[in-house]
Amino acid sequence: MFGIADFNRQVMENPELLAAILEDEEEEYSYCCISPQDYFDDGGAWFGDLMFFFAGIFMWFLGAVFGAAERLCAWLQGRE
Repeated sequence: MFGIADFNRQVMENPELLAAILEDEEEEYSYCCISPQDYFDDGGAWFGDLMFFFAGIFMWFLGAVFGAAERLCAWLQGRE
């Protein structure tokens, strides 16, 4: 069984071992700081955001057109 005492002894005998372990941990946990550049370089995820944006504008436009048509029909029928 590998215990703390064994680990300490191995590190004391071979200091490069600790440096290698710490270097591996830095690489393994380097994802914690994600920059905006990483987001835009991920292979096209921005495309979905762009389509969602334009779909929102299109839905707003459809609501405005149908709302205006409803008001126009109500005005022509004399309900408003």
